[in-house]
Amino acid sequence: MAGIFCSFGEASGEIDHLIELMDHRGDYISKKEMTFNRSQFRCAVVHTENERAIIERDNGIIIIDSLYGLTEEILKVISNRSMLYGAIANGLRRTQGLVVIQVSPTDAKVWRSSDGQRAIYYGRVSQRTVFATEKKVLWNVGCKDASPVKPGCILGVDQTGNTTVLHNSEPRRDLWSDTKYQALGLLERYLRASIENLRGRSCGILFSGGVDSSLLAHIIRQIAGSTCLFSASMIGSRDHKHVKSAAERLGLPVVIETLTPTDIWKAIPRVILAIETTNRMDVEIALPFFFSATAAKNAGVEIMVSGQGPDEQFAGYARHVRILESQGEEAVVRCLQEELAITHEANISRDERVIASIGLPVAFPYLDPQFTDLAQSLPVSWKIQLNSVPQRKLIFRKLAMGLGLPPDLATTPKKATQFSSGSSRGLTSAISGNVEACANMSKREVDSIAQQVLDTIGGVLGLPVAYDKENPLGIDLTPASKIKEYPRY
Repeated sequence: MAGIFCSFGEASGEIDHLIELMDHRGDYISKKEMTFNRSQFRCAVVHTENERAIIERDNGIIIIDSLYGLTEEILKVISNRSMLYGAIANGLRRTQGLVVIQVSPTDAKVWRSSDGQRAIYYGRVSQRTVFATEKKVLWNVGCKDASPVKPGCILGVDQTGNTTVLHNSEPRRDLWSDTKYQALGLLERYLRASIENLRGRSCGILFSGGVDSSLLAHIIRQIAGSTCLFSASMIGSRDHKHVKSAAERLGLPVVIETLTPTDIWKAIPRVILAIETTNRMDVEIALPFFFSATAAKNAGVEIMVSGQGPDEQFAGYARHVRILESQGEEAVVRCLQEELAITHEANISRDERVIASIGLPVAFPYLDPQFTDLAQSLPVSWKIQLNSVPQRKLIFRKLAMGLGLPPDLATTPKKATQFSSGSSRGLTSAISGNVEACANMSKREVDSIAQQVLDTIGGVLGLPVAYDKENPLGIDLTPASKIKEYPRY
């Protein structure tokens, strides 16, 4: 979970300040500088002790951000000067959680593994091109329009700082032609192979009691050094009532953090700064993850594990049923493809950043490229059946039961995180108690200005959002002001 900043072009002097914005990603700092012709390359990497952050080679360097660590075989492939386009397709196509930047005197290449579990952004400012694993770092050097390097892509940077997409790895779109039994066997094989990366480690699972997180817990407990479930929710919410009993069914320890409006208000600035957006839905989803990760960090957990992915792979949302009813199977296929194409930026990067802000890495086992490719190829009729209860994600639920998950957990209905945890309700209450203008407002009226409140907090923190600096709503900005004064997490 290294934090990386790289600059190509004009000399830059802000490296030390930028390191402060990434220091939650590790206790060690590596720096490197190269000059080619009239251009300059500078980088800083914040990393943990066991990460091989910068590898020097003849006339160049390699910068690596790796979730699971690096084998000698992978290092050999990465070290090849040509960036090995064919080897990426063959040798690194299935690698998870990896960002690689190769720098030589003539150019640089940036590659992001196709699973998208680790992100890197780039943009142009003044006479240089800048890269960073977090957008807030680019904002601090004046680059307000940061774009992600897409999963599976290689981005080239020449001596002038101009960027070009050199390789774009498209996911397979083959239609599955064998039996459902064979598909289930391969899904199990790929999922177990993905989870094998966690062998022997102390794992904390973001747990809601749904089929996605329950299946991960059920399998991971068999190989992990230790496994504990973590959840955060408001009293009276679905998760607060359900998680404990689900954990008992799995026979695993669980830590349940109780969310309160006071705690939520204090956490909102940290969450906004971590996820780099003020979008209300993203803040509501990130809040329970923030508190769960905090509890896991305090418990000595080594790595968090998230169940993100199956809803976009196996048609887990109510909208998928509506699309099937109104437009047919082909429309569902297109919808799932579009959702998978953006989930890395819309969901995965948000969740990774908020957990990383606590100082923990997070793994997404369902994003294994082989698992995802197979899931996309399966017929819609194996995923949704209108006359079934439940209607959605059917083959995935069948997989879960085949792997020994109790049927009541395998068939648990889907409910969005912000509602199942109560964080949406908690955010409304937090705003009501900390915004003067809300003193006599109804819940509906508070909800109508919630986005404005979040934008104001984000603006104070330095996010590129439009907000009224006069603070006419009377928002208590004390928590945000403290973070702005002491930006370190």
